[in-house]
Amino acid sequence: MWYNLLKSTKIQIDSLVENKKSKLKRKFDVLVSKKPNIQKKFHTPLNVDDAVINLSSVQLSTDELDLLNKGLNYGIKPKKQPVKDVIIDIETILKFKQITVKNEIRERTKFCVENRNHHLSNSNHIDENKIVSSLNEKECYVMKSDKGNKIVVMDKNEYDRRCWKLITDSGYDEIKRSPLNKMVTAANEVRKEISNVFGEQFKWKLLISNPDVPRLYCLPKVHKPGDSMRPIVALLSAPCTNISRWLVQEMKQYLPCESLSVKNSIEFAERVKNIELANDEILASFDVSSLFPSIPVPKAIEIFKNNLMKQNIPIEKVNVYVRAAEMCMNTNYFQFRGRFFKINFGTSMGNPLSPLIAETFMADFEMQLKRKGHLPQTWFRYVDDIFTIVKKNKVNDLLSILNTQHNSI
Repeated sequence: MWYNLLKSTKIQIDSLVENKKSKLKRKFDVLVSKKPNIQKKFHTPLNVDDAVINLSSVQLSTDELDLLNKGLNYGIKPKKQPVKDVIIDIETILKFKQITVKNEIRERTKFCVENRNHHLSNSNHIDENKIVSSLNEKECYVMKSDKGNKIVVMDKNEYDRRCWKLITDSGYDEIKRSPLNKMVTAANEVRKEISNVFGEQFKWKLLISNPDVPRLYCLPKVHKPGDSMRPIVALLSAPCTNISRWLVQEMKQYLPCESLSVKNSIEFAERVKNIELANDEILASFDVSSLFPSIPVPKAIEIFKNNLMKQNIPIEKVNVYVRAAEMCMNTNYFQFRGRFFKINFGTSMGNPLSPLIAETFMADFEMQLKRKGHLPQTWFRYVDDIFTIVKKNKVNDLLSILNTQHNSI
């Protein structure tokens, strides 16, 4: 019995190891095929002068500014070489290698570690960890700007004031108790429906461990005058997050709504490069003001459902897709500084499903206009930015038509 148990256990382990190896190899092959320059691993951080906008009352030292100018994605130098971690990682990899290969790699590792430690001990490099600590001790926040790749430094009190102003002006409803239980219950019901149609495994695949009410954070709009902020609801640990992601992936196998949108600047350039401008025409740009908060969710989900119904998808799948979309959009809560709020209209930035719902509505919005003959021949949209060629004397008329189609758009 003992021998048979060991034998069956070894077979299971070998099978798991082989499955993991093949899975990792497939991932690596995909990465190599998508990124031909994958061997280019190292780069020098690019310092951008005047990348920092200091809106705070805090005085920043030259060293602090130099470090911030390297960008928020810059990895600071470690205080000391993590020799133990490096050795553990390498020995794990070498476990099934030949002894000659093991010794060669160990010697090369030893040389790299010693050389690195010698370099650190003989260099006059600035201790970046101390600079980060000094920034953390100041009464300010360091964040990226909404647009423009700027780094903004703002007093903590000013940041809170702007966020509270945005919450008040946006008309979010404050609720007295945490909505977490309600959110978890709604997500569990939808997960059960998904598992009934798509398989029992989704009941656990779409589960979020240790769920929490999403938190609001804001990014300053330094490209505009005033003190406006961009609200973003971080749904990383929200009960509906995995369901939103699953739904977005599922929709990739179906045809999107008919629209006049372009995927990127390359497609846009390709489609406009041969267009000639007549003497009575002008290039014009239109922008949807606050797209995500302005989307009428019920209407968008209705359009979403109608598009699925046209594609001969089994009705039970369509119903689950729609039910999941409604739940993800309607459990629209967030917390800020220990207080809880509900978004009653529109979608929130941070929800993986928001771009899909917004695109669904905007596609129908512009196709309705096209069928009525209100749109010019050249009309391209990327998310909420629209490029068009219109008669010079018709620009304001077109703007008026766009603004009278829907109350919130």
